[in-house]
Amino acid sequence: MLYARHAGDRVWRDYGMLLTLGYWHKRLQQ
Repeated sequence: MLYARHAGDRVWRDYGMLLTLGYWHKRLQQ
């Protein structure tokens, strides 16, 4: 259970990083 929660945290962190990168990519293209 602890391992599953740790994996979930990693997924959320990677997802947040992707959202941040996508946001900056759109902003820099303007």
